[in-house]
Amino acid sequence: MVVYHDYDALMAQVCLPELVECMDLALRQKMDTQCEIPQRSMIYRDDGRSAYFSMPAFSADMQLFISKVATFKARSASDDFPSIHSVLVAFESETGKLSALLDGTAITNIKCAALSALVTRYCSLNTSHHLALLGSGVQARQQLWALSSIRTIEKLSIWSRSRNNALQLAREAAEIWLPNCKIEVLDDPEDALCQASLIATTTASCRPIAQFESLVPGVHINCMGAHTPESREIPRDVLQRSVLIVENQATACAEAGEWHRQAIEIGPLVNGPSRSDDTTIFSSTGYAFYDLVTACYLLNKLK
Repeated sequence: MVVYHDYDALMAQVCLPELVECMDLALRQKMDTQCEIPQRSMIYRDDGRSAYFSMPAFSADMQLFISKVATFKARSASDDFPSIHSVLVAFESETGKLSALLDGTAITNIKCAALSALVTRYCSLNTSHHLALLGSGVQARQQLWALSSIRTIEKLSIWSRSRNNALQLAREAAEIWLPNCKIEVLDDPEDALCQASLIATTTASCRPIAQFESLVPGVHINCMGAHTPESREIPRDVLQRSVLIVENQATACAEAGEWHRQAIEIGPLVNGPSRSDDTTIFSSTGYAFYDLVTACYLLNKLK
């Protein structure tokens, strides 16, 4: 019988720095160029309020074929039912045998945290940092997990449209990720950004959250929230004057806009010169190669 590994079972297996090193090694060995990663397949209904999509990936080196399949349904603010349901199907590439079914939400959360940590390591100095966190949902928690595992955070500034949610996140941050950190909740996103050397944007806004006028030189931003080809959380002029980093250029251009055409992919970032002195933005749109590495890591741990 094929085993289904649920969210808690997968999260219990993860040592995030360990997975970051797996991703780093895979990119240094240029395994991303040796895998077959078709563009994801998307079906939209209900004027974009419903979506059905799949993300396949194949690696002969990992002896693994996966496909993450998911549904999205727009929910009202009062609806507690999840907007996204997903599962990752894993097959042994040599035999074609179905290996396992993995909870897709866990795969996404683990992958995003590890990838954010990896990019941040190459785009920031290994010094004490002031982190500005815009948003207070699942992605915000991913970023706290990621950045606290890779950098020393001495100050955390949180802004959210919901002050109550921001206060709850501040309590969690102090208990789980940053027990010795100065934490503040602010009512203006520009105030949160002031003097921050690391920034994470994790909202559902398709319009700029702030003007980002007070960015310090060499700041690194993980932009993880909503985007369309026409708009996203960060103003376009900020994107254009920064070094832009993406998982995959074709996917980023299709989903987040043509100005990503000059972006650097993560593979060349890892194998190229340091970007720690530049103003950098990781504009994340997703790419199945990193789901593949994450699934391979977890399946090995589960064995």
